Amino acid sequence: MKVKKYIASTMPEAMNQVKKELGESAVILDSREIKTSRFFGLFGKRNIEVLAAVDPKPTRIRQSSREKKQTANDSVMPTKLPMHLQKSESSREKVSTRLSLSNRYPHPVESTLEQLQQNGIDEDTRAHVLQILLSTFYKHDEKVTESELLNVTKEFFKHEMASSIESTEGHSKFIYLLGPTGVGKTTTIAKLAADAKMKHAKDIAFITLDTYRIAAIEQLKTYAKILDIPIEVAYNAEDLEAAKEKFKDKDLIYIDTAGRNYMNSEYINQLKEIAQFKEQDKLMCVLSLTAKEEDMETIYQQFSKLPVDTVIFTKADETSTYGQIYNLWKKHHFAIHTLTIGQDVPNDLLTVDAEVLAQLMVGEKSW
Repeated sequence: MKVKKYIASTMPEAMNQVKKELGESAVILDSREIKTSRFFGLFGKRNIEVLAAVDPKPTRIRQSSREKKQTANDSVMPTKLPMHLQKSESSREKVSTRLSLSNRYPHPVESTLEQLQQNGIDEDTRAHVLQILLSTFYKHDEKVTESELLNVTKEFFKHEMASSIESTEGHSKFIYLLGPTGVGKTTTIAKLAADAKMKHAKDIAFITLDTYRIAAIEQLKTYAKILDIPIEVAYNAEDLEAAKEKFKDKDLIYIDTAGRNYMNSEYINQLKEIAQFKEQDKLMCVLSLTAKEEDMETIYQQFSKLPVDTVIFTKADETSTYGQIYNLWKKHHFAIHTLTIGQDVPNDLLTVDAEVLAQLMVGEKSW
């Protein structure tokens, strides 16, 4: 692997130098703004320093037709410029965000990327992580192990997802759980209520709007009896308001909504009419990690028509990949409340932090 440093007045000028000398298959390992001084430190000039690399004898790896087409169109560009460089470049000088993946990279780098791919991390994120890994690898004279690169990758996800963790302060009194059929809303409500009551001594009540399935009502009533929590069934907006009034002295009121095919906007509108959501209400979207990522995306987009800003991921023990959590979060930047596993109330409710999420993204943690 040939590595060389370039200094130029602008990023496009540096890119032209890299392309001219190293060719189209070069990758950018690092870029930063530097200041060169003249006349005893006076009259300094700001330049761009770029660290680029190329394999003199690249080995081709198998690509999809989409990747082949993209590789043919891409020029040598970094995946992401530092913020100070982004601000200094004009709109005409913005660089491509896709990194060429046509070369075979050092084994520790490739192994880490393969792990991310197997875990379902999207292609653009893998390309960005690739630049970070290559920069780390060559800055340390190629003396970096796969384990160390995995830690670097974990720190990337930890930093990325630090803002995804929902604050435990300022929770609303009325908490709605929304989601399609079969994601485990009713069991999740029982877990949340049991946790709030047993661990935090909260006074709880249940309301269910899921009147389409008798079994769902009976299931929540069973949990209510076991946990000694009062429950009301609301068939319309008037019933819901009456139930809220009845439980006005409670600390938290969990509201179970009907599990429907929410790919149909009609059901979203029906829910909106019955619930008549208030600004202070908390709406949580419940998604199953066993669902296809495309379906999760469609469902969340449907629920985004409502004031939903928090997600609970269920069935974390029934999947071996967790990259879809990051992929979906990257698009919508919602808060992540909890993950759930199994049917045990309340023990199978998992509070997550950035460290746990990062471990899931790199494949270090599973159930």
